[in-house]
Amino acid sequence: MCWLSGHQLPVVNGDTQMDSYPTITDSRDMALTHKDFFRILPRAMGDHSHTTDSNGVTAKVHGGEVRIDIGPQQLRKIALMEVPWCKVDFTATGLTEAQFEAFSTHFHRRYQRGGG
Repeated sequence: MCWLSGHQLPVVNGDTQMDSYPTITDSRDMALTHKDFFRILPRAMGDHSHTTDSNGVTAKVHGGEVRIDIGPQQLRKIALMEVPWCKVDFTATGLTEAQFEAFSTHFHRRYQRGGG
């Protein structure tokens, strides 16, 4: 049996083991500074309890845990424009892919900016 993503579903003696989920990882380049990341973070976490440190945040989500690590702040040059960005790594344990996707969607929408 497989998840929709094609990852193997954990199975023990022919029965699905619901208390053991695969570790889910994701990585994004986000156009923000460290200051922006931590300023917006409380809204992005919603009702999930979380603790921060200088490298990121650990959140309790749906009985599992999501660790978000923020990489060094960098500048991306596009012609004469410089845009700050950071690599942001997500590691989820104890969550289904659907639960992580719901968390991730909510999280990233809080960091979106309007443009024109």
